[in-house]
Amino acid sequence: MGLQRKDVVTKGLEILQRDGIDGLTLRKLAAELNIQAASLYTHVKSKRDLLDEMAEEILHTKFQTMPVPGKTEAWQTWFKRLVHDVRSALLAYRDGGLVAAGVDPRRAKTYARLGAHMLTILCEKYDFDVITAGRLVSTAFIYTYGSVIEEQNSPSIEKIQETGASVEDYFSREMKQRLAAAAKDFKGVDNFFDQALDLMIRGCRVN
Repeated sequence: MGLQRKDVVTKGLEILQRDGIDGLTLRKLAAELNIQAASLYTHVKSKRDLLDEMAEEILHTKFQTMPVPGKTEAWQTWFKRLVHDVRSALLAYRDGGLVAAGVDPRRAKTYARLGAHMLTILCEKYDFDVITAGRLVSTAFIYTYGSVIEEQNSPSIEKIQETGASVEDYFSREMKQRLAAAAKDFKGVDNFFDQALDLMIRGCRVN
């Protein structure tokens, strides 16, 4: 049958999981598919094209259907559920946040469909004005991608606590004491992400 898009994307995701985004190259992908690079260009002409196709697969796996809110479900609950699903989809793959950053919605159609779906539901079911809804959806996506990138590429919380965060060098003694007290209430990155998302949602005013 010849090389199929699914073959290219599946092998690309395998290499991503094993070698990370820096270790993923079109040359390596072609070699592991046992084809010439020219055959690969039928499906992807650049690494960005490949990443867009991979981002589509990552998101489509999670969002094969667009989630709709329950009849009496508050918009905040529904919105948070979708944002958490986007985060979990990206975290399922090594460097998933970097794969999705800068995605082209013309290739990653699920990204485009999801954004349009969220905007439509907020406006038509929950009576958002389109500008507020657009800002909220865009901000949530940007925050989620950035959060995942940081989580996947930064030292662990345990490592930071062990070595001492460099930012502490610029705090007063009083601020260091406040931060030390606050750190005792830290309940992990999942909880931190959720609390930050709550702040974003609480700051959103609906007509």
